[in-house]
Amino acid sequence: MTLPSQLNESFAHLREGHIIPMQDAKALKAMTTKDLQNAPIDLHILGKYNVPGLPNWRAEGTYLNDDGLTTQLAGNVNQYRLVATYSQTGGESIILSVGNTMNATNYLNKNTNCSAVNNADYLQSIYIYNATSFKQHSVWFVSVAYNQDVNNYQTIGQAAFDAATNRIVFDGPSQQSAPICLSNVFRIALKNFA
Repeated sequence: MTLPSQLNESFAHLREGHIIPMQDAKALKAMTTKDLQNAPIDLHILGKYNVPGLPNWRAEGTYLNDDGLTTQLAGNVNQYRLVATYSQTGGESIILSVGNTMNATNYLNKNTNCSAVNNADYLQSIYIYNATSFKQHSVWFVSVAYNQDVNNYQTIGQAAFDAATNRIVFDGPSQQSAPICLSNVFRIALKNFA
């Protein structure tokens, strides 16, 4: 593969078994890190098969967000442990678990129960790579469970297989759904029971 090598371009290589939080600075027309803090993130996921040949995989990552200024981390930083798993047990599903290992309690909005330091604590899109190696369906229903309430998932939209990029793509919550604040998300589920 040949990639362009302009002075202002860089590439992230997504290693199997990992999750990378990203923002497209070019599309956002961001000139500073402050500009990036005004936009939500995307998660890029490439699973690693637990047992080669079996349709189950796992990917992990860590994401830390702060205001870029504070040196006092306690109460001012959100750090997330992200774990995605794919299984065909009980219907095809991808579960993204979000563990908040540091919580920006100083930014808590009591009305929404969201501790977003800035907009970079919100999730816009999810991209799951190498989809033809596991997917059985082209459309997935996306729902979210907040605050460890696994019995109460709220449907927030659909994800679809994009053959041109070999990815499952969730382009963000539907207009009827609230933005996805990572600080109070427990799990995001992509499921297809067809």
